[in-house]
Amino acid sequence: MAQQTRFRARTIGARTLDVLTRAVRGEPPAGHAEQWAELVDACIATPRRELQPRWHEVLTEAATAPVRFEVDSRMGRAGMRSRISLTPRIGLSITERRRLTVTDDEIAVEAVEDAVEIAFFDPRIIWPAVQRTLPPSPAVRAEGGADPRLEHTVGVIRDVPERSALPDEVLTRLAGADVEVGLVLQVDNGSETPFVTARHWLEGDDGRLLEVRLLEDEVEVVEVPAGTVAAEIAWLTVGAFDLRSRARTVA
Repeated sequence: MAQQTRFRARTIGARTLDVLTRAVRGEPPAGHAEQWAELVDACIATPRRELQPRWHEVLTEAATAPVRFEVDSRMGRAGMRSRISLTPRIGLSITERRRLTVTDDEIAVEAVEDAVEIAFFDPRIIWPAVQRTLPPSPAVRAEGGADPRLEHTVGVIRDVPERSALPDEVLTRLAGADVEVGLVLQVDNGSETPFVTARHWLEGDDGRLLEVRLLEDEVEVVEVPAGTVAAEIAWLTVGAFDLRSRARTVA
């Protein structure tokens, strides 16, 4: 995956990521020589088993990030999952490749690649950070043209249903799709229950972009213009930080 301006990425093993996570929590760096050597080679840690200052700053801040995305996408059986943590100053993404088993009413993870990509970036480029992990489909990768501050009227739900719980007519549309993108946004709004919302898109047989709208009382599939994924991610990010700001003001 090519790096971009204001974007720094490293690829490490899954076990190395676990050691890195524990180091951020302040656990003693004993043992795990192979994993620490990998962190040193990736310029994330020093030979003295200390995190490089910039990575330590980013990882520590991301650990308590109030805004989090989880983006799942696939083309056929090739899947990607990216977990993104956002603060007003930094963005951190952890992305893994997956091999999937796909049936008409279920998508199951068959295997997960050992290598993971960890990257930090300017949160203002959230869309490029997500876009690079999506399938090579013009429908889902198109640039957005809408102002992310315009009001949206699509309903949202708190709980994302399992695929098998969706209506038959929706499952029929999903069964014919080879490209899908789903995301879940979680925002710490200062209460015991965080704000959660979800989005789901797929590419139709003719290359059109379709959106699965999860409303309070129904689920529907509608055609949306190319660029919707980009515009929605930008809008959700602006809205998430606005929600966070208003929650802190009230508190």
